Amino acid sequence: MDNNKDCYLSDTLPKDWERGKLLGWGHFGKVYLLIDTAKPDDELYVVKDILLSQVIPSKENTLREFRRETEILLILKEHVRIVPFFGTAITDTVASLFFGYMKLGSLCEYYADKGHLDEVQCIAYAKQILEGLCYLHKRRIIHRDIKGANILLENEEHLRLTDFGISKIVEQTTVGITLEVGTARWMAPEVCNPPTQNKDYDFKADIWSVGCTIVEMITGSVPYGNIEREHAVMIKVGSGEPPTWPNTISQELNDILDEMFTANPKKRKPAEQLLIKLNTIMELTHVDTKDLLMRTKLNLRAVKRNVLGTKQKICQISAPYRIKTAVHVNEHIFIYSVLSLVISTLASDWTSHPHLAFSILQVSMLFVLNKVKNGIPK
Repeated sequence: MDNNKDCYLSDTLPKDWERGKLLGWGHFGKVYLLIDTAKPDDELYVVKDILLSQVIPSKENTLREFRRETEILLILKEHVRIVPFFGTAITDTVASLFFGYMKLGSLCEYYADKGHLDEVQCIAYAKQILEGLCYLHKRRIIHRDIKGANILLENEEHLRLTDFGISKIVEQTTVGITLEVGTARWMAPEVCNPPTQNKDYDFKADIWSVGCTIVEMITGSVPYGNIEREHAVMIKVGSGEPPTWPNTISQELNDILDEMFTANPKKRKPAEQLLIKLNTIMELTHVDTKDLLMRTKLNLRAVKRNVLGTKQKICQISAPYRIKTAVHVNEHIFIYSVLSLVISTLASDWTSHPHLAFSILQVSMLFVLNKVKNGIPK
């Protein structure tokens, strides 16, 4: 086997390194933290090992996919929305890919810790996913497996696309591709249809998958989570029926999802147009967070004074009747005061930014419940 053509290592990789902590594993192999022996405290890289002795269906097919992923990564490696790529190495038993270390792990791991993500964060992440897809599609690359597990978080503000093992470069003369690949719950209808009915599909298949990923973030569970059998999911998707999502989201995000889940791929909007719409939504929902927090902090002092003053008055009124309501009065007034504060603080923004106001209201409720649980401020 000629391995030289399969080896490419960036100069930025450490010369002497060893495999450290096991970060993940799957049918493809294992991912390890790469340890620089000269600087063992640096956590900058990971190595993805594909065990050639254990692959199914064949070593040749796996090497073909490995080389295709390498080819695509070399094209995409400079973009801010693509996981940093630092090279490959191959032996008779192991094919390795070297990447930058994304400390927060995958998007699905991130939302699993939180239960689900709020709408503002979902929109911000969806925008970044579309930025990555715009870059791919302009280079005539279809990802074909967009989902939370294949999106990595550099930090809470920045994410990157990864796992290009089944991605495809579409030649200029090619209408599309017909191979059924991807993960069923995130597949577009044109990909899920049986081979006898399957039409050529193209970049629009990734758009449906982005919609499924947004639903994944909002609900905190996989798309079509109420259906257990994968075959039943394939039938549902193949019929053009999208996954369900909460009716509590804003009209703006609901409209975006409706467009992403257009069953006819020819009528489904491309990544560039959807990115423009998401940018518009984010501009409309922009508020000066620092100013809002400052106003809230100042008003909370007034709330505290009102809580103490009103508590004293009500307890005086209830004293003759020997009603021991001090704790409950304190809780109720505090809750009422804080919610009134949030609504009044956002009054000027409520009509123009309803979903932002709703998200802040949710955060405020959690704050209030935590305060009630741990004791009202004295």
